[in-house]
Amino acid sequence: MRKLLSLLVIPLIVGSFIVGCASEKEAASVTIGELHPLTGALAEYGGAEQKGGKLAAKHLKEAGYEVKQIFGDTETSAVPGVEAARRLIEVEGAQVLIGAAGTGQTLSIAETVSIPSEVPQISYASTSPLITNLPADEGKDLLFRTCPSDALQGVVLGRMAYDKGYKKVSVLYVNNPYGKGLNDVFKETFEELGGTVVASVPHDEEPAASYTAELRKATEGNPDALL
Repeated sequence: MRKLLSLLVIPLIVGSFIVGCASEKEAASVTIGELHPLTGALAEYGGAEQKGGKLAAKHLKEAGYEVKQIFGDTETSAVPGVEAARRLIEVEGAQVLIGAAGTGQTLSIAETVSIPSEVPQISYASTSPLITNLPADEGKDLLFRTCPSDALQGVVLGRMAYDKGYKKVSVLYVNNPYGKGLNDVFKETFEELGGTVVASVPHDEEPAASYTAELRKATEGNPDALL
């Protein structure tokens, strides 16, 4: 489903930006920098996301809009992502950035590259609530996303868990900005409703051979459910 959404959403993002840049009588010539996780922890999604961007460019060209695409691999990591973004903007002249997928990469790129360069950045997959009110973007309005914030997803999860009758839950979450943001909103919502989060246990982003230690910590308080 996520791959399908990538293929559907990216053409809408790119198309909206290009049409906004062009008048009805004059076709736009825009250089778009796309940042995808072609390697690293989110590599299974990167190829589909890149195909979505290429499909958008194909449709735009058929409609008469000139688009040049340039790509960068974030490697699902902040430092390579920043380096890729800097190359796309400073060397290859990208006028807009599409990406990144991971929240950690999106925030790092926005704070150190796209916002200082005054280049719009649109993420198609980053969900951290911080993206909505990033201090570095205050008064600039250069950072956007097209997917729901964890401020929505975490609230829905908290309500669903409580409505199911669970009073005590434990959370096992990925230790990155995405996982921590979702965990925090879920915990706040669930406990405001009257539930108790007995444990919030992080695990590394890189796959591990076993999660026995984390699961043991998460189940110590005899929770009704594990998120």
